[in-house]
Amino acid sequence: SDGFPFNNLIENPGFDSDTNWTKEGDWYISSGVANKPTSTLSHLTQNYSGFQYNTSYFIQFEVKSITTGKFKMYLRGYSVFGVLVISTIATLYKFINIPSFGNTLIYIYNGANATGSIDNIVMLNANQFPSDILP
Repeated sequence: SDGFPFNNLIENPGFDSDTNWTKEGDWYISSGVANKPTSTLSHLTQNYSGFQYNTSYFIQFEVKSITTGKFKMYLRGYSVFGVLVISTIATLYKFINIPSFGNTLIYIYNGANATGSIDNIVMLNANQFPSDILP
């Protein structure tokens, strides 16, 4: 459950194996993290077909190491929604709303030529949350 009492919608969120993620460029998965060793821009993606129209989602990821640049996580289909940017060793989260159909991918990429490693990807349907913790 990744420490959450709700269902994480991400497959293999802790990179326990080299499965469920499409690695573009030189991304690779090992030792329980996703690694981006060079600054060449590329994506780490996962398909997700269960997005619901006009629904809020909670997204979060952890940057375990970073040498330069920024890692970004967003949801993508016909449009890009909810860009979450981390430029230091940290865990950050964001609530985003999916206002239209067509979103099918969870994207992570190394904006500003980031190098380093990430872990613990979380995406939750925020409709499960008690209303007093929603933004």
